[in-house]
Amino acid sequence: MLGLIVGPSLIVIGLGMIYQRTHQDPRIAHLFAGLAAAAAGLLVSMSVKILWPLRKKPEAAIIALVMFVPSRFSGCRCCRRCLCLRPFPS
Repeated sequence: MLGLIVGPSLIVIGLGMIYQRTHQDPRIAHLFAGLAAAAAGLLVSMSVKILWPLRKKPEAAIIALVMFVPSRFSGCRCCRRCLCLRPFPS
């Protein structure tokens, strides 16, 4: 698990450092705008892959609504909702 987190984290930190030093350059701003669009596309794609097997389970839709509605219409943060909705061991 650590190997899956460290690599991408280092890449994001490195890109952040590059952006911090060169954000005034319009070419760099366009480059990062393209990266943001690609990241959004990957996020949507991964969400569809995860949710597709759950499409016939109504409890999954209820949990998704409970997670989405507060984040969309209030200032509630995702980490707090995840802690509240995580399963507890018995």
